[in-house]
Amino acid sequence: MKEHDIEVLAGEAMRLLRLDTGELYAMLGGQLLGSSLPSRAAVMVGYLTSVRSALVAKTFNETVPSQADLGGWAGEVEAILEELRRDGIRFLTEVSGNLRQALNNRDILRLSEEISPSAVRIIVVLVAGALSMPRELDPICATVTAVILRLGLRDFCK
Repeated sequence: MKEHDIEVLAGEAMRLLRLDTGELYAMLGGQLLGSSLPSRAAVMVGYLTSVRSALVAKTFNETVPSQADLGGWAGEVEAILEELRRDGIRFLTEVSGNLRQALNNRDILRLSEEISPSAVRIIVVLVAGALSMPRELDPICATVTAVILRLGLRDFCK
């Protein structure tokens, strides 16, 4: 597995700030799938496989999917996203004590008032230290940083 440079991770966190909080939680949940039991991922793969199979069947029948079909597929995709969101929220809740301890500092809170690349680099490093994950999993730190900044660091630390 590749270790990632702090500059790259901070850049990723900055780009992720364009997403809404729900999307960020779902991304975090997706990143955490690698540490889940295989059955957890199997459920999601099952949903996606059924959508793909339905699309292939429709192509062979040369019919255009009806609105009801699209609604069913959208429901399955939404179920996957909701599971990922819940996983992301659950993870952040579990580690929030360590994160607050690392980030609830007057200077760091002041840094977060104006999001700049240098501020994000510092916060990514602090998040990585608080999470104590292997370096290969540092991309999770970038996503956690983006979630916290999107929520508002001061609000998160309350």
